[in-house]
Amino acid sequence: PGYHGKDQDPELLRHEANAIGYPVLIKAVSGGGGKGMRLVWRDEDFLESLESCKREALKSFADDSVILERFVQAPRHVELQVFADSHGNAVHLFERDCSMQRRHQKILEEAPAPHLSDATRDAMGDAAVAAARAVGYRGAGTVEFLYDTETGEFFFCEMNTRLQVEHPVSEMITGQDLVEWQLRVAAGEPLPMTQDELREARRGHAVEARVYAENPLKDFLPATGVLDVLQEPRQYRTDEAAVRVDSGVRQGDEVTMHYDPMIAKLVTYGDTRGQALDRMEDSLDRYVVKGLGHNLAFLRDVCRNATFRSGKYSTKFIEQEWPEGFHGVELEPAEEHRLALAVAAVHHARAGVTGECVVVLGGPKGEDV
Repeated sequence: PGYHGKDQDPELLRHEANAIGYPVLIKAVSGGGGKGMRLVWRDEDFLESLESCKREALKSFADDSVILERFVQAPRHVELQVFADSHGNAVHLFERDCSMQRRHQKILEEAPAPHLSDATRDAMGDAAVAAARAVGYRGAGTVEFLYDTETGEFFFCEMNTRLQVEHPVSEMITGQDLVEWQLRVAAGEPLPMTQDELREARRGHAVEARVYAENPLKDFLPATGVLDVLQEPRQYRTDEAAVRVDSGVRQGDEVTMHYDPMIAKLVTYGDTRGQALDRMEDSLDRYVVKGLGHNLAFLRDVCRNATFRSGKYSTKFIEQEWPEGFHGVELEPAEEHRLALAVAAVHHARAGVTGECVVVLGGPKGEDV
């Protein structure tokens, strides 16, 4: 529910906001990446927020037109990958859950979305394909929805007329190369598969983590500097498991303030969601970045988090789990012991000492172990 009209008179927009009911979200028509958005909780703040939103939209997108939407307070961000050709065919390649976000920007995505009923998945897929057909769409697109975790309703959010950063998770669960699909459709060929064939091909679970140059301990402030060390986890693919790294940088490159701080996309696959997450956690442990701040530890802590592991989370996950801001996760005593032993062993080896290495640590109750 919202207002999507061409009349941008501030008083009219204020009237529409009151008709929708607060809280409402003001969104730039040409916006994206979390820019050009303002959440308004009460009527007396509307005009000031509208002016601020329009100013940012004009600066970022050269267009200050806005729309108004009812604000769903505990949503999940679920999107559908769609494809259409010039022969009248249109399909979807199933849904992706993109609810793990900071500042309205995605951090971690997965496919399929956890804890959705088959009826909801089918309804979303049908709606996404209908949207593509309604505008005579051709090529790759992403239809995005907000799913209300309290009511089970879902609402159309927007359509991005391209492949998304997170398209590899859709490739993983379907076994398809979506860039190849784009080229074939652009060349006038029909879609490579029907919807029924895609349903037969779908399998497993995939997770993508965005590796950013940023500092999660300082509200995810972007980081700059030189990648003094960059060691990526080993990539491989079998029918049951996969690790993939899509990287745009090399060791020695400089990350500046002039571009998006994403270093790479790390994608893992498994027969089940648990296997895909275990593989992601292990791959994050094997990822080494030195020279600038990064979010590897944060991503690993998310993958280990009980709420996230349950699959019952929303776009409010970070502020609900860490209301005072992310400060890292305390290790369990057994984990501290294993880490101390590993450090001592490495130090022992680098010192060139031969023979036994005896480490005395305090146990959970102060005893020697």
